[in-house]
Amino acid sequence: MNLAKYDWSAEAADIEARFYVPCHNGEALLLALMRAVEYEGLSCADNYRFARYYDPDSMRAYLTAEARGCCGTYSMQVWLDGEPYIAGCNHGH
Repeated sequence: MNLAKYDWSAEAADIEARFYVPCHNGEALLLALMRAVEYEGLSCADNYRFARYYDPDSMRAYLTAEARGCCGTYSMQVWLDGEPYIAGCNHGH
């Protein structure tokens, strides 16, 4: 499987803050999250993160990034190619 790296966190040098998602799903995950941010009216959204829901390493990195963010958090479940992912961000200031 071809993988693409998406470093959405400000702590990109930290391996725990990096997320690896399939190339064909990366754009779909980001688009789904950006649409949700707009729909929910979340201001100052940042620290975008994604994880495969049933992948312990991916979820650990997701939760680490979430804890490092400030203000409010937003998470949503996204199904792509029959596989569940979690996508989220921090928002507000």
